[in-house]
Amino acid sequence: PKCKKTTSIRTGSFFSKSKLNLNTIASIIYFLMADVLHKTIAELTNIDEHSIGDISNLLREAMGQRLIMDDEKLGGENIIVQVYFFI
Repeated sequence: PKCKKTTSIRTGSFFSKSKLNLNTIASIIYFLMADVLHKTIAELTNIDEHSIGDISNLLREAMGQRLIMDDEKLGGENIIVQVYFFI
């Protein structure tokens, strides 16, 4: 018999409680990565500028924690790595 259990891809993510649809979330992330101003993202997505800032902070925090938790070393011998959070 096949398993009929389903789960959302949001489960366990930092957007699990978000009311935004996944397309909107993906668009916001894309615009943030492209260094688009929060005001412009708000206009393009019809999401409050304050909420865009909250999402940006959430992503920055999640990425920072991932870097701390990750055992993988950046760079190598005689290589200097500078990490820049662009969100």
